[in-house]
Amino acid sequence: MNKSRILVVDDEPFIVSLAVASLKRRFSDRYEYVGKTNAEDAVSWLIKEAASRNNVFAVLTDFKMPPGDDGRSVVRNTRRIFPRAFVALW
Repeated sequence: MNKSRILVVDDEPFIVSLAVASLKRRFSDRYEYVGKTNAEDAVSWLIKEAASRNNVFAVLTDFKMPPGDDGRSVVRNTRRIFPRAFVALW
């Protein structure tokens, strides 16, 4: 059985790495952790996961991610694609 996934989105790769490392330390092998550095890649990933019938447990996203779409787009699309997922915007 596939593990539920947690997606971390931030335009700063260091923040993504730090958040993923912290989540792994806290939850260990309970989830699969994925990091993306822009909203467009994050939304594409969410669509692919839904098509593959994978479960996304949580999405943690930065608010400002220039240029292009921002965290609001990630939140809006997460709610549409995975309405039961926990979403945090920072």
